[in-house]
Amino acid sequence: MTPVLTNETSVYTSAQFSPHDERLYLTDLVGGRIDSVTPEGGDPVTFFSGEVDGTPMLPDDLAFGEDGHLFVSDTTGHADPVWDPQGRVVRIDRDTAEATVLADELPAPNGISFNEDFTGLWVSQYAANRVDFLALDGDRTGVETAHTGLHFDGGTSQVDSNAVDAEGNVYQGVHGQPSIHVHGSTGEHLATVSVPAEDAEGLDTATNLAIAPGTTDGYMTVSGRDGGFVYTFEALGEGIRQSNGG
Repeated sequence: MTPVLTNETSVYTSAQFSPHDERLYLTDLVGGRIDSVTPEGGDPVTFFSGEVDGTPMLPDDLAFGEDGHLFVSDTTGHADPVWDPQGRVVRIDRDTAEATVLADELPAPNGISFNEDFTGLWVSQYAANRVDFLALDGDRTGVETAHTGLHFDGGTSQVDSNAVDAEGNVYQGVHGQPSIHVHGSTGEHLATVSVPAEDAEGLDTATNLAIAPGTTDGYMTVSGRDGGFVYTFEALGEGIRQSNGG
């Protein structure tokens, strides 16, 4: 393994390649900005920083539209009670870096993924243990309708990053248990991907995943007191651009 970027001041929580310029974009949760580098880690620049509608962002996860515009989960208020939601979903223009709020007063949004045909966004609400579906308008600059698509009865665990495969299935990572929960686009629970029983005692979180494009080769990041690991699994559908969960 070879590092491509080292930054002692940032806390990067997601990384996605842009279909517009093929650069790697990184959300800095603590710095409240989005950085960009070449695939090799060169030419580091800050693509976005500052306030959005007068409030700083806490950018957590990132999804790209087909045309390269950025859609970011702003998890502002993630440490506050669910009954005082302050989070947002923010669209950032690929050319001007102009930020527009698509949805607000959300309970600490975390995972964000386009569905398989880019008509809407699956947004996991960390402080409410649910996953909302935001149907977008034709040019993807506004939300036409929104509703809760999935409820997660996680007890002390909470929904984290998510991803979508070519069949439209939603893979929901979990903070607090070493498993990924897979649901169909209409909400049915299809599978739970868990680490082997002999490993589970020392691992308690599976926050992120990816499915290799054009294959069903899945990978999930798992951590706990035993350390951090990557486990492989067989996905239900093939990987696409939306199959990188952060």
